[in-house]
Amino acid sequence: MDLQLPGVDGLEALKIIRQKGVKSPALLLTATTNFVKPKNYSSLEIKGIVFKPFLPSDLYEKMVTATAE
Repeated sequence: MDLQLPGVDGLEALKIIRQKGVKSPALLLTATTNFVKPKNYSSLEIKGIVFKPFLPSDLYEKMVTATAE
């Protein structure tokens, strides 16, 4: 989930998805260097954060880890 989606913040979009009962693992993507975890971070069941730019292998590893939990 990208944090800076056009029209809606990525965390808000994830909150809506969670309210609909979707429990898929979620990773946050951001180019923000001063990211601060929001208060509702744990309730949104976020499995990790990937900072842009990233290596595809790093993203893959986080995805594998997130789905294994």
